[in-house]
Amino acid sequence: MDISSLSVAHAQFGVSALAFFLFPVLAVALAWFLAFLRWQEYRGGNQGWMSVYLFWARVFSIVLVLAVLTALPLLLQFGVTWPGLMPRVGSIASPLLAAGLVGLLLLKFCGLRVMLHRRELVSPRLHLLSVIWVALCLTLLLFCLVVYQAWTHAPVGVTLVDGRYRVDDWRQILLNPLLAVYLPWLVLAALAALSFLVMAVLSLKMQRKPQDDGLHLVFRSAVVLTLVSTTLLLPVSLFAGTQLQQWQPAKAAAVAGYWKTGTEPRVALLAWPNQEALQNDFAWVANGGGGYWLKKQPDGTVEGLDKYGGMLPPVALVFWSARVLLVLLIVMPLIAWRVWAVGGWRRFDVARLTPARLKMLRHAGWLGLAALAAGLLVMEAGKLPYAVQGTVTYFELLEGGLYESGDLGMLLCFVVLAISAWWFFYIWLRRAAVQHIDVFEPAPMLVVPQPVTDTALSEPDETEVFEPDASVATTVADETAGGQSGTDVGADRSQA
Repeated sequence: MDISSLSVAHAQFGVSALAFFLFPVLAVALAWFLAFLRWQEYRGGNQGWMSVYLFWARVFSIVLVLAVLTALPLLLQFGVTWPGLMPRVGSIASPLLAAGLVGLLLLKFCGLRVMLHRRELVSPRLHLLSVIWVALCLTLLLFCLVVYQAWTHAPVGVTLVDGRYRVDDWRQILLNPLLAVYLPWLVLAALAALSFLVMAVLSLKMQRKPQDDGLHLVFRSAVVLTLVSTTLLLPVSLFAGTQLQQWQPAKAAAVAGYWKTGTEPRVALLAWPNQEALQNDFAWVANGGGGYWLKKQPDGTVEGLDKYGGMLPPVALVFWSARVLLVLLIVMPLIAWRVWAVGGWRRFDVARLTPARLKMLRHAGWLGLAALAAGLLVMEAGKLPYAVQGTVTYFELLEGGLYESGDLGMLLCFVVLAISAWWFFYIWLRRAAVQHIDVFEPAPMLVVPQPVTDTALSEPDETEVFEPDASVATTVADETAGGQSGTDVGADRSQA
């Protein structure tokens, strides 16, 4: 396999993994958001919470379907790398995969059906518990995926024996040093993506129903969630960058655009990386800005990308993804704080937002997902060409005729599938928010038609008291007396 086919294989796997991984992360955030809505309705009884819950439950079901759809190409490529990967990492991946599948089965058979289709047939408390159960199962599945990914970035708690990893301490694997960085970052990024998406949909809906109490309640909660998640996301991201110098120094140098090993830790704020020439064709450099991110050798020199030879990640992709992420991490909290300031610092009121600001929120709805995608690109593309950091490369897994693709046609198919899935999600969500006027209304109660009965054969209602007319009562009394006298005459004749 030559380098070009390997690059195409990397691109195929990257496109499939990115298109898929966004949906499970969004599904976990949606599950906890639905649990919050259901708990608010259960606690206070306001139907506004339930009306919004019904809409986002539909969105949640669509996200799950698209997650399964985008997982198919990824499973195909996992099947290709599986024979070379599992003999080496099976002792770590197999238990985590089993735990994730258990969470998926518990999700399917114990809570999802009640949550989506049996709300009217169970008690409110049981339905609330089913929603929380679904959120917990999805969180378990995501946790297993993140634990495995963090371990491939920092393989601790294991020993490499004859090309295979042997587990020494599961505690070190589950408490991986990068897991303490990746998991909070993913949680905050998922909440930021969801909150921006919720504000975009609700701002679009409020143009049609500005006085809806449910929209106002959920909008206020979404703004608070945006404030918290976006404000914490930037410092967590900067702290994650400081952990790269120990575990992934090549990724740290690619993020900084630092090529030549030297004594001065410089960071390229803007540059055009040239991986073939091992330099930046254009660079706007900040001297001394990389001391916290770049790895230093014992003699004080700072490691550059030239130290790693041909084992470099795609530097341009990692560099520009980090810059896009940084810009979004600055813009998103500014938008959130500005919306909160306009709505009122102490008592937020959605009615204070002008139509222009609501339109701005509609267009900003995808900023959170863009930040999540950029962060995942930095996270995973920076690990290349390794499947397990420092030991197992994708070249070893894909050589030997297992995946001699270098197939641009297959790459194009994966790209089209990923774009189609997200385009469908965008079109469906927009049409659901705009055209379905009553999509936020609670579902109507089921009315069972009563069978039509003949009034002549039905029993009279004992609770009803009829007052007969006086003339009718007199006529009935006369007829009764006449009938009684005729009966007496007949009896005398029979005695004679």
